[in-house]
Amino acid sequence: MASGGEFTSTTGRIRKGVSLSDGDSVRRDIKTGGANYWFTRIKPELDDRRVNGFFFDIRELARQDSVSYTEDEYGAINKFYKRGATPRRYKQFAKSVGNNETNFKEGLTWDQLDYIRVRPEELESLLDAFDELGITHLPDGRPVAKIITTTKQPPPKRYRKGYVEPAVNNH
Repeated sequence: MASGGEFTSTTGRIRKGVSLSDGDSVRRDIKTGGANYWFTRIKPELDDRRVNGFFFDIRELARQDSVSYTEDEYGAINKFYKRGATPRRYKQFAKSVGNNETNFKEGLTWDQLDYIRVRPEELESLLDAFDELGITHLPDGRPVAKIITTTKQPPPKRYRKGYVEPAVNNH
């Protein structure tokens, strides 16, 4: 978060000096061409409050540089015969168990994040981490506290790009 808070690709992390694990995934990502991409998984939009994580704006799937597959292809960008690129295919991917993969060239930013969900006991420490870094708002103006929820709460109101917190009228 302190270095810009991007969800970034392997090559992006190398450029920024972030250490990488020496795991099989890093090697396979580099070999397949996927090291320039950041991956996530498509999940059904259910009110499953047990799931922690970062939830992104679904409209990002329309990006021309996104590549989606039904299984983990380690970032492969050359398997176009398997690629999904329609809402119908994305819904099929969401129903597949576990390993579907969507890759975004160079990654995503905080502006593309819908919300973060954590366990209730993690909420205070996450808010403190943002506070210690002096981050009160995301780059697009959304207050950090408004995009974090817990597994005991429903997802927060969906904010969209260009959202401006309404002013309180005390008159």
